[in-house]
Amino acid sequence: MLHGPLDIRPDAELGYAAAENVSTEIELTRSGLRFAVHNDAIGARVDEPGQQTAEQVDLVTVGGSFAWGWGVASEETFTQQLGRDLSLGVANLAVRGYSTLQAQLTLARRLSLRPRVVVYLFIPGHAERNLRPCGPSMVPFCKPVPYVAFDGDGALSVHPPRTELFDAARIDAYMREVLTGPEDTITPTDLLWRAREKLLRWETRDVVNARQAPPDDAAYAAGVEFALARMADDAARAGAELVVFYVPPLYRPRFLPPPDWLRGAAARENATFVDFSGVAAAHAESGGELLSFRRDPHPSPAAHALMAKALRGPVRRALAAHPR
Repeated sequence: MLHGPLDIRPDAELGYAAAENVSTEIELTRSGLRFAVHNDAIGARVDEPGQQTAEQVDLVTVGGSFAWGWGVASEETFTQQLGRDLSLGVANLAVRGYSTLQAQLTLARRLSLRPRVVVYLFIPGHAERNLRPCGPSMVPFCKPVPYVAFDGDGALSVHPPRTELFDAARIDAYMREVLTGPEDTITPTDLLWRAREKLLRWETRDVVNARQAPPDDAAYAAGVEFALARMADDAARAGAELVVFYVPPLYRPRFLPPPDWLRGAAARENATFVDFSGVAAAHAESGGELLSFRRDPHPSPAAHALMAKALRGPVRRALAAHPR
């Protein structure tokens, strides 16, 4: 499944981060996806090996795999399409599996890029991720991440990741050895990894099962609002406008609208809010191409093209409001 070096590395603040100056290829034979990944010297995803992000850019994207571009080539992502369409310097700083909090912490590191627009792509799963000490992953063991912690008085803070749980060699082995055979075939390697999975889950059960808040809308909203306020402050320090881009699950027949608390949080931070759910629904009703892959829920090339189109107007307006 992995052809080349692992494209992530351990990170004391983020749990894991994009590896710098790496080119690799990810293949999932059971879903039929195969795509190249090229990271530059700051870990931004770029189109070609050796390509580097400029010292200053117009637009920065942060978020998880929907923004990063799981399943598609870099040049097909909405970030790169916006760069070409609007003649912008861009930096795709999204990383698969990231939460709102990790997106904010990533942006805070790269304020020297001095973007004029920051696009944060929010999916509903981010609300849960902000409260969990283990990030979502194809690997069946804990990928430690920072999370929003609640104290007894309801105050929120950033809890650092359990970095000792990040095992790059184990992740690398799993990605090379598992999920590469035919869908209806179980290989000896699969059986071996199933036994390993049970052991690994047992070893990290105290972390995997931990939660700092109840799984309800109030806690989800509080976690997102906490991280989003920090992100808005970072964007302001860079002289940029924050665009919160809501993208629902794209493999469902009904495209869920954004929660009211998300709109409210964006409004309180004076961020531009862009809702993709109506665009996706209209596209589906018109009989357009599928917006997710047939065996994978991530945005298809058609979805990235439609996302770029949905963002074009808001980004233009943000750029006009934040001239160099």
